[in-house]
Order: sequence, then C-alpha cells, then structure tokens
Amino acid sequence: MRKSFCWLSAIIHRTGLCTYSGRMETPKPERTPQAADKYVLRLPDGMRDKLAELAKSNKRSMNAEIVLILQLALDGRHAGGGSGADVGALADAIAERVALKLKSKE
Repeated sequence: MRKSFCWLSAIIHRTGLCTYSGRMETPKPERTPQAADKYVLRLPDGMRDKLAELAKSNKRSMNAEIVLILQLALDGRHAGGGSGADVGALADAIAERVALKLKSKE
C-alpha cells in the first residue's frame, strides 16, 4: 500500500497537480552549456581533420581548441591596435596558427 502512495505522489508532483509542486522544483542555472552562444561554422576541406588532430595532441576537445585559437587571435589583434572586426584577417590568423602547430608536430 505504501509503495503505491509514493508512486501516486510522484506523479502528482511531476504533473503539477499538487499546489506545492512549484516549491519542490530546483532552480535552474541561468547559463548552461546548452544555452551558450552557438555558431555554425563551415570549414574548408581537410581543416576539420587538422583541428581534430591538433585538439587531440593538446588533450582538448575540438571546441576548446577552436575557442582557444580564436581567443589568441583576438588578443593578438587587440594588442596590435586592430579593431578585431576584419574577418578575413582573423581567418588568416587561425589558419596560420593551425599550420604552425601542425608543422611543429611533424
């Protein structure tokens, strides 16, 4: 009899039929990885494999590696007095860093 009451109580609380169900919910964090800014990126042929190899050699995820490369490129642009808005220069900087890193691994 007790087990059926627990089961029924759980259903009532989960469906919100209980007036106290709102008090039992745990607050959700304001920013989760799923809510982070996202951007779909098209890579030239072969670049994904190079990035994956670079990330693996640095023991990072591909996302962490790309974010690090972007951050380093942006920091370099700000140190050089650039606006950071030149997308072509940013892409060139990323390509150069990846190429240099891959050459140093050979």
